[in-house]
Amino acid sequence: MNNIWKSISYGRTIFSWIVKSAGILLLLLVVVIAIGEGPPNPFKLTARELFLMISLLVTLAGIILALWRQLFGGIAILIGMIPFAGELHQWIFYAFVLVGILNIVCWWLQNISHTRKV
Repeated sequence: MNNIWKSISYGRTIFSWIVKSAGILLLLLVVVIAIGEGPPNPFKLTARELFLMISLLVTLAGIILALWRQLFGGIAILIGMIPFAGELHQWIFYAFVLVGILNIVCWWLQNISHTRKV
């Protein structure tokens, strides 16, 4: 029975690193796009564009935070994606939301495991 709980623990750890890796890949995608297109001039942006840029920065900060604190990182990712709710017809926004939700799920799975000693 003890081997089963160890396998579950390893599975949670692997799942957690898969989610973190997906977040890092999304972060790298945004960096590559920013390098390719060049960073926008914040003084030439409209108020809406500036707000969306700040929201994207909150999302990217959430991805970095999720490497250490999955709950807070996942919440930050989801909060950063709220202004993009009207843009969810593009797959990339679904990917960010999914990574945010999965970070919260990983945190939850790690915390329910503390009730059972491995």
